[in-house]
Amino acid sequence: MSVPAESIEVCFAKADQINDEKIPYVYGGGQNFVPSATAASKGLKGYDCRGAACAVLHAAGLIASVEDTEELAGWGDAGEGQYMTLWVANYPTLHHCALEFRLPEHPGKRWWMAAHQGTLVGWVPNLPDNWVLTPFLFAPRRRA
Repeated sequence: MSVPAESIEVCFAKADQINDEKIPYVYGGGQNFVPSATAASKGLKGYDCRGAACAVLHAAGLIASVEDTEELAGWGDAGEGQYMTLWVANYPTLHHCALEFRLPEHPGKRWWMAAHQGTLVGWVPNLPDNWVLTPFLFAPRRRA
């Protein structure tokens, strides 16, 4: 499945916007593509990794509804994309996703994610040390 360049730029712009708004990670947050509170967050509004990724993809019209990690793991073509890749882990004890951008005009912004409580959703210089992106653990879903 090929994604138009305009859609990739829209995804990147939405990721940048969320980063600039300094929205916190909130487990279970991000329903309806906006930061939301959950019972566990005691009223704090934010995104979890799935909600944040869905908000970015929805901004470009690439998905119509919020998807869980199982749906995201089966979305798009398998493999890494040339310009954008959605990395998804969907296992009984591990559910996580991150977006990787490879845009020549934005060389300093590659990894975008929501990691864990106490962090902000947005750009990170590198993946956390405990992340090993292998096809065994994380299934890359090529988008473009």
